[in-house]
Amino acid sequence: MVDLGLFNALRLGALGQSHYVQGPIGATIISVGIATLVTWFGNRYWTFRARRRSNIALELFEFVVVSVLGLLVSLACLWVSHYALGFESLLADNIAKNVVGLGLSTGLRFLLYHYWVYGSQRTDQISNLGESISADVVA
Repeated sequence: MVDLGLFNALRLGALGQSHYVQGPIGATIISVGIATLVTWFGNRYWTFRARRRSNIALELFEFVVVSVLGLLVSLACLWVSHYALGFESLLADNIAKNVVGLGLSTGLRFLLYHYWVYGSQRTDQISNLGESISADVVA
């Protein structure tokens, strides 16, 4: 919702006319960037809360890498629609970015978050740290 709302607000000129972020590519980069931070908090403290990692900086870095991959998928869909095919309306931009691009990138991001960023194989998960500390105390 953050991405969708910001994208449309920027495309409609929330920061003024003739501004870079009013264009489809600039609006996408800004809206996805802000939505990435909101999503990271949601994933860390809700979706994957049982798999949170002790190294918060590394977790955020990996999360951003995955988000950039998703951004590139959305940008590719938007670029093809807007620039290659010439569909320049706000509706066409929304379909390319927020239907096609978002659908493809959401699947990619979820899989990479689930299996890489918050993968169960991670040894620095907060819950795993508690187990290893308990095992060390017992030994």
